[in-house]
Amino acid sequence: MIDNNKIILGVCYWLSLKFDLSTSGVRVLFLIMLIVGVGSPLLLYLILYLIKPKVI
Repeated sequence: MIDNNKIILGVCYWLSLKFDLSTSGVRVLFLIMLIVGVGSPLLLYLILYLIKPKVI
């Protein structure tokens, strides 16, 4: 069975589990940060990918 929450690297899904948030809300937040240019969301995403556990 395919888990639809883990679309690209599973970072938003992992953050939503860790902080008990909705997965789509975390994705929207990353999208807004990307459009507005708050910090460097792509770099943050890649760093979080390296930090998160490989098995969720």
